[in-house]
Amino acid sequence: MRALLLLFAFAAFSCKVPLSNNAGPDASGALAGTAWELRSVSLDGEDQRDVHPDLLWFSDSDAVSIQSCNSCGGSYSVNGSRITFGSLACTRRACSDHPELATMIGDEADYQLTDTELVLDSGRSTFRFAPTDPSERN
Repeated sequence: MRALLLLFAFAAFSCKVPLSNNAGPDASGALAGTAWELRSVSLDGEDQRDVHPDLLWFSDSDAVSIQSCNSCGGSYSVNGSRITFGSLACTRRACSDHPELATMIGDEADYQLTDTELVLDSGRSTFRFAPTDPSERN
């Protein structure tokens, strides 16, 4: 009986974690293989106008890619409801009219994840993303 319970527990935890409101220790599994398009930004509680539809996507491993005016790639980790971005390597195009998403988010943010929205809260700024398919972009 004990072996059966261990087998069931192993099978349950080896499956991909579904998207949910609860960001537990394995929440990075829920982000793996997903892509998100920026829909709104709030800075110090004030909604920003003219939000660029930047992309944030998570590979099946621990890699993250940010497509803004510049492209960035790096690593991320999740602990509870906190996401931490590792060092990002970014291109260096001059983008005076386009704030950089990677710079605005910073190194860490609290996050909430549902089937329809990813919310990153860096303390001063809140970013809301909708799920997207990056292959459908221009």
